[in-house]
Formats: sequence, structure tokens, C-alpha cells
Amino acid sequence: MKPEDFEAIRQNDTEFVTSEEFSKIKWIVNEHEDIYVPDYTDVLRVAFTFKFLRGRISDMVSLLSGRDFDTCEYQKAIAENSFAKLKEGILEFVCKTDFQCYLMIVKSTSIISPATIRSQNVLNFGYALYLLLRSKGEDAAIIEKVVRWWMVLTILTGRYSESP
Repeated sequence: MKPEDFEAIRQNDTEFVTSEEFSKIKWIVNEHEDIYVPDYTDVLRVAFTFKFLRGRISDMVSLLSGRDFDTCEYQKAIAENSFAKLKEGILEFVCKTDFQCYLMIVKSTSIISPATIRSQNVLNFGYALYLLLRSKGEDAAIIEKVVRWWMVLTILTGRYSESP
């Protein structure tokens, strides 16, 4: 987040500024890393992928609308559950500790410049994998090894660089 965007939010959305959600993202204004600079669609894609184990944004829209994929009917309970689950995923995405740990893993693969990444999706899916393994309670050393291995192979093969 750019400092000017942060200030615009602080001045124009006082209700949001007093929310719990804002307190969880305000650290971002001081983050100056340029290897992984996710925009809002990246946040949604990572949160959705890791929480729902699906990658297509159209599936997210369907679930947030309340679609039951088995019966093709729409149910309010599915929509409410989907919004709650997506919110959890977004809050986990913006966790400062997890984000910085993920960046350390990325750097440990010798990626020190965004120019070495063919697609933002490589970083998005790497972070989704990291968050998924963390949520499953995997050991930090295992997570680091698996995510690093996955990222290097993804970059070398070009897989997961386009479509989810």
C-alpha cells in the first residue's frame, strides 16, 4: 500500500480505520519489499485458493453468491459461510509474520528481484501453499523446504504461471 493510499483511507473512511481489520493491515504501509507486491486481486486469489482449495475466480463468485455446486441451487447459508471463510483467508494473508516469513522463503530461493519471476501467479500460489501448510500445522522447516522446492520447480518449468 502506498503511503498516500493509506492517508486517503485514514481521512475518508473513519469507520474502517477504527475496525479490527484495519489494525491488521496498517503495517503494510511500512513494508518496502518489491519482490512480492500483491494487489487486491492477488489477495483474493490467494485467500480463496488456500481456504477453498479452488483457483478460479468464477468459483469464488459462485460461492459468494451461495451456489451449491452439487445441486446448482443457491442457498443463503452457503453465501454467508463463504464470506466468513474468505474473510478468514484474507486476515491470514495480511498477517505480518506470515507474510514476512514467506518473503524470507522466496529470498532463500535466490529470488532477489521481481524480474526473475515470470508471473505474479508463481508468488500467489507459493503463498497459498505456505498458508495452507501453516493452517494444517506443518513444521516450519517442512513448510520452508516444500515451498522453496515448489517455487524453484514452478519457475524452472513455467507451470502455474498463467491460469490457476
